[in-house]
Amino acid sequence: MRAATRKRKYDETTLYLPILDLFSDQQLAFAEVPYFGKRVDLVLASSSLNILHAIEIKLRDWQGALKQAAINQLFAHFSYAALPEARIRTLRPEQWDAFRRYHVGLISVGDTATVVIPAVPNGYFHEAHYCRVKGLLVTTSSKKKPKQLGAITRAIANRKRTLEFLQVGAHARKRTI
Repeated sequence: MRAATRKRKYDETTLYLPILDLFSDQQLAFAEVPYFGKRVDLVLASSSLNILHAIEIKLRDWQGALKQAAINQLFAHFSYAALPEARIRTLRPEQWDAFRRYHVGLISVGDTATVVIPAVPNGYFHEAHYCRVKGLLVTTSSKKKPKQLGAITRAIANRKRTLEFLQVGAHARKRTI
C-alpha cells in the first residue's frame, strides 16, 4: 500500500521567499502590519526606515491586490501587488494598464520574483500616514529584536511555519492606523 503523499499548503506565505530575495537590499521586513483596519502583507525597509516598500500578496484576486496596494500608497514610498506568475500571464492588457494608471508596481512570483511593472512615487503619499506606520514599526523593532533579512529568508526556505519574528508584535495588533 502506498503511503499517502502530503500536499504542501499553498498560501500567500509561500510567495514570501522569492519576494524577500528580490528585495535583499532592504534590511528589515515586517509582516501583517495593521493599517486602516486591514493588514499589509509585507513592509520592507532599510534599517533607518526612511523608505518603505509595501507589498500586497494575492494568489488570484488581482483587483483586491491592486486596491490594497493603492491604499498603501498613503504611507509607503513604493507600493506593489504580488501575484503568482501563472496568474499574471492571464491578465489582459487593460488590467496591466490599471496598475500603471494607479502607479502600483506588479511583482510576478514563481521560483524567483520579478518586478514586471515598477512602482512609481505618486501624489497620494501622506507624510502623517508614513510617520504613524514608521512609529509603529520603530516601536515593534524596539520591543523585539529585528531579524536581518537573511535570517528571515533562511527560516522561510526551511519552511518554518511560524513567522513570529516577522510579525508586528501582538501589542500592535490591537491598534490600527
